[in-house]
Amino acid sequence: MFKRIKIIIALLLLNYNNVIGQKTPGFTQYTYNTEVINPAFAGTRGNLQLGLGLQKRFSGVEGSPETGFFSIHSPLKNGLGLGFGLLYDKKGPLQLTNPFINTSYRIQTSKTGNLSFGIKTGLSFNSLDFSELVFDKTETINNNNVKNNIGLNFSSGLYYYTNDTEISFALVDLILNDRFEHENGLIFTFRQKITLDNELKLKPSTLIRYDKSNLFLIDLSLNLIYANNFDIGLSYRLKESVDFFFGFKLNDLLRLSYNYGLGVSSSLTSQSNGTHGLSILLDVNRVYKYLR
Repeated sequence: MFKRIKIIIALLLLNYNNVIGQKTPGFTQYTYNTEVINPAFAGTRGNLQLGLGLQKRFSGVEGSPETGFFSIHSPLKNGLGLGFGLLYDKKGPLQLTNPFINTSYRIQTSKTGNLSFGIKTGLSFNSLDFSELVFDKTETINNNNVKNNIGLNFSSGLYYYTNDTEISFALVDLILNDRFEHENGLIFTFRQKITLDNELKLKPSTLIRYDKSNLFLIDLSLNLIYANNFDIGLSYRLKESVDFFFGFKLNDLLRLSYNYGLGVSSSLTSQSNGTHGLSILLDVNRVYKYLR
């Protein structure tokens, strides 16, 4: 039965007949890895930061989607920012690997406001392994039958931020491949920090994505932050899932966050163990100072 589920997942994800294409992977915890979806974020945190993340959807179901990322970014002189990263996304027999470079330039617009412009340049390595599509015991496909596709990947973005407000807009996933076809999407995010008292802050946020297949993805989230060291919250992805997440700082160097989600519409929800995600954020500058 799980083999049939894997086939269904793969076929649903093939939006185009003649090209192997996948969009920038979506993370529930986009608050902790904004540089993955918007290159303008690179270098805006004032120090060298390293991020790692892994998310598994419909865990327990064979061939279910899994996504991972690595990123590192830092400010440079004269308002410049630079970042490097790697995205990995696997959905059944479909696999995407996307190494990228983010460059940004920021200007101060007011006493507390800053506006950053960013460009992402990367490569998209897509593959479809037909050997993983097994329809019955008598019909299999050659184990060497793997279709690969390589293309250039471009994104651009704007990111405006103050001490309490963050607004970003990105044009993502412009992909030029060996068949001269492309796909793209628009991502908008908004976050607002509301101070309740000296220790407690409330942070509502939203993410809206639209792509050329006329698909709208909307995330609504609410975080409660305590002493800037611990936060807990809920996120609702419209018609898709509800997620619970929490994050905490182990010390001045390291921050961990975890999310658990349940689908609200997929037929796979009852057959899976939900979505699990883990993100790690490391302040490299503080590590260097600590080791000196």
